[in-house]
Amino acid sequence: MKEHKHAEILRAIADGREVEYRHSEMDRCEWTSIGCYEINPIHFPEWEWRIKPEPKPSYVVKGNVRFSQDFGTCGRSWQFVVNVTMDGDTDQPISVEIVK
Repeated sequence: MKEHKHAEILRAIADGREVEYRHSEMDRCEWTSIGCYEINPIHFPEWEWRIKPEPKPSYVVKGNVRFSQDFGTCGRSWQFVVNVTMDGDTDQPISVEIVK
């Protein structure tokens, strides 16, 4: 007997793991968690299914930031060393720490 094409996903659901789906013909093509909905690959085999990936860890980017303000002949400037914590999944900043 041939195994169901989404057998791995069905096993993951049975094991309590988070599963996501998407359907290219729907308005939204992003991955959506099944949450508490009673949908699964048996009812919708044409949809794409996956085990929700583990989130990527955040990471820190270190750098120098320089600000300047021009007042004609007497401008001012500041320089800081900063650590920017970035979200590992979106590569967007989470927080900024001024080191010195």
